[in-house]
Amino acid sequence: MSDSENSLAGFSMLELFRVEAETQIGVLTEGLLQIEHGAEQHQLEELMRAAHSIKGAARMVDILPVVTIAHAMEDCFVAAQDEKLVLESRHVDHFLRCLDLIQQIANLNEGGLSGWLERNQNNINENVKDSQAYLVAATSVDNKDGVSPVNSQVGQQDATHVAPMVQHEEINEKSELIDPVVPQSIVASDVIIPRALELPSTSDHCSLGETDAVVTKSSSVPSNVGGDLSIRVSSVCFDRLLGIAGESLVESKRLAPYTQSVIRLKHQQGKLITRLDRLREKMVEQGVPPRLVSMLRDAQESADQYRSELTGRIDELEQFDRRSCTIAENLHREVISSRMRPFAEGVTGMQRTLRDIARDLGKQVKLEIQGLKTQVDREVLERIKSPLDHILRNAVDHGIESPQEREQAGKSAIGTIELSASHSAGMLSIIVKDNGRGVDVESLRSRIVRRGLTNQAMASTLSEAELLEFLYLPGFSTRDAVTEISGRGVGMDTVMTVIKEMNGVVRIRNRPGQGFQLQIQLPLSLSVIRALLVEIEGEAYAFPLSRIERVEKIDADSLQTLSGQPYFVAEDRNISLIPATQILGLAGSTVDSKLLSIVVVGDNYGSYGVVVDRFIGERELAVQKLDPRLGEVKDIAAAATLDDGRMSLIFDVEGMLHSIAKIFGADVVSIESVRGTVAPGQNKDKHILVVDDSMTVREVERKLLQSCGYVVDVAVDGLDAWDSLRKRSYELVITDVDMPRMNGIELLEQIKADSRYSGMPVVIVSYKDRDDDRERGLSAGADFYLTKGSFHDDTLRNAVVDLIGEVAA
Repeated sequence: MSDSENSLAGFSMLELFRVEAETQIGVLTEGLLQIEHGAEQHQLEELMRAAHSIKGAARMVDILPVVTIAHAMEDCFVAAQDEKLVLESRHVDHFLRCLDLIQQIANLNEGGLSGWLERNQNNINENVKDSQAYLVAATSVDNKDGVSPVNSQVGQQDATHVAPMVQHEEINEKSELIDPVVPQSIVASDVIIPRALELPSTSDHCSLGETDAVVTKSSSVPSNVGGDLSIRVSSVCFDRLLGIAGESLVESKRLAPYTQSVIRLKHQQGKLITRLDRLREKMVEQGVPPRLVSMLRDAQESADQYRSELTGRIDELEQFDRRSCTIAENLHREVISSRMRPFAEGVTGMQRTLRDIARDLGKQVKLEIQGLKTQVDREVLERIKSPLDHILRNAVDHGIESPQEREQAGKSAIGTIELSASHSAGMLSIIVKDNGRGVDVESLRSRIVRRGLTNQAMASTLSEAELLEFLYLPGFSTRDAVTEISGRGVGMDTVMTVIKEMNGVVRIRNRPGQGFQLQIQLPLSLSVIRALLVEIEGEAYAFPLSRIERVEKIDADSLQTLSGQPYFVAEDRNISLIPATQILGLAGSTVDSKLLSIVVVGDNYGSYGVVVDRFIGERELAVQKLDPRLGEVKDIAAAATLDDGRMSLIFDVEGMLHSIAKIFGADVVSIESVRGTVAPGQNKDKHILVVDDSMTVREVERKLLQSCGYVVDVAVDGLDAWDSLRKRSYELVITDVDMPRMNGIELLEQIKADSRYSGMPVVIVSYKDRDDDRERGLSAGADFYLTKGSFHDDTLRNAVVDLIGEVAA
């Protein structure tokens, strides 16, 4: 069996079809959107080839409806190539609907396939009939003699196009998929595809054994011409492989110190031989019997021989060391590079999504994508899809004006959205830019006040950058009306959350009346990051380079103080200092050192200088996830194994900023300070933590409590809640009981056992209403035990007011 056959051995034919269909559907979708405003021959050829590939793959797995749909599409593309059919927007819409059907079929499992086909056969028939109707209409217009080639070619057509389908059905007469997709009346005479629209012969056009007879000049069409084969590997297996490659790299580095120790041994042996020479000379001078001198000479010669042999072995060991390191480094590099995928795979389908949204909104939008070949880690690619979708939807809905508005403003009726991806300073830079209306800053300021997020006096002091940050608050929207596309205030907060989880940053550039630009900077890979290694209390820690603003070496005597807090000035900014040991809760303190090593980190609201013992240097680290049993480790995101085998913890800079703000007595999230009417550190808002593994329940509770004026954070389970408790202060916790990792009772017991939180009230809200469940919760220390039916009356609100009071007006 060949290597390629071995690599496919674990995949069913249906899985292989699914992979092929997904690839070709992507090619067809992108191609159809490109030809909507005019088709070129090479584009039509690519479309025909992709449809042909789907047809062949579907025939291999006996999914005849897909064969029929793809066959009809293919013939339409051939007709367009022959200039018999001019493809317009209505044709593109139809073909996209056909692709949706194929995608739905490809996503089905074997057990649900036959049932789905039976329920949707009419829909399939209609789409096939529409495709064939386009051909009939095109042929009728082209037939100058008035004699329809459709009828005159019926006999020949039966022998070419219909017969192979019938023969295939006869062979598979016991198959569940042999029900005819097109009614017999249609197959017999109504919509037979004219021979004039075929490729030279059916055998060339349809035979599975001669697929490569259809040639395309475009390099953009995926193919295996070079013998390359792509298969899917589970992320778990890939992570395990990366871990093994990383361990191999570390182990290969351990041979070098051993080699050095052997070299040192050789030097010591040389010194020993020199001493023996001196001893022999002394023995001769002292008149020692020749027999003893001869014995010593023999020992010297043996030592010289052993030293020569040791030198040879050291040379071999050094060569082995170099080869081992090279192989391990190559293996590690290849495994990492195997995770990299082109940016194009992350934006598949976005052209169509924006086209459909723009059409629904009555707008004309053109999406230009650059950097499709930019290599990105596949995990980054998967996680960035949803944020990009939200950003692009908002650009169409909020940014791009209607054609009438644009023309009145002196712009082209067609709005443009540019999406680009590139590598910059070891980072992935994604820019989304539109030439729409931008954000009206004063309108945004007024809306913030109307929403009660701050008062007029404080809002008037906010800068444009601070105002734009409100766009990423949960529940905030610049749209009054709620539509299917936007207006609910969810989406952009999710974007920010996902980007921060990946140690990314967002930069906004607003040009009112001209457009809006959003730049996202992310690590190229979540598996490998560039980081600055530092030493803290004798241990190695790492700061991701993407989150470092600057590093400084500063004489402690040059520091200034304000209210006892040391700071230094950089670029006209006062940057407060805090020892890393204080953030981590370690005993030592490095601020008193004469020369301070400082790492500056921050966000849009401020920067802090973290004082470390010393800088070790910049490294490329293979990220290793922390054991889930550890839960959330405060201010730590992951770990990495260094070249010498030591472990280094990688900082969660976002969490670190929360911890620093808490130490300084400021609000954990800077934007919280503008939600009230008082200064930071004296905020009278009441903070509640809602803990539930159901997103729906969390949102219901959050909105209910927010409507009463409370500031609400959410957590998905007990461990997540415990981490939140350590990061900020809350007046109340409301928790469910049944949750993964740590349930509500365990969380409650942990809260009551910790002197820092034992006095904080806790409310249990659960579907369980049995007496023993209630008794268990109250015995653990809950102040109230409510059922989730309490959402529909004032029970929950009254319980909250009883425990922490109402929010001050």
